[in-house]
Amino acid sequence: MNDTDKTKEDTGVHEEPRVMSRDDVHDYEGLTLNEDGKEEKQEEEYGYTIHIRRFSLKNIPFWKKALFALGLVACAAIFLMLAIAAAYFIVVGGAIVLVAGAVVYLLKKYIL
Repeated sequence: MNDTDKTKEDTGVHEEPRVMSRDDVHDYEGLTLNEDGKEEKQEEEYGYTIHIRRFSLKNIPFWKKALFALGLVACAAIFLMLAIAAAYFIVVGGAIVLVAGAVVYLLKKYIL
């Protein structure tokens, strides 16, 4: 590399290093140098973090609202069907036990 190439490379703008605040360092996604001149790389936080996201119902498209409502109706219908089926089995089971008890009672009273 000769002297003319070196002068061409040095024509860039040189900025003085500045001290970043703690918030700047935290928000910066890259490599920084601390006051001692050592490299600091932002490390990803491991473990559980809480993310709270807020949204407005006005910002959600109508088709998503309709799909959500349809899902709620489907869940309610399935729950209602399961409740009716459980009630049916309880009633039928109770009737079977009642009839069996009546048969045993009548057999003991009149035959045995």
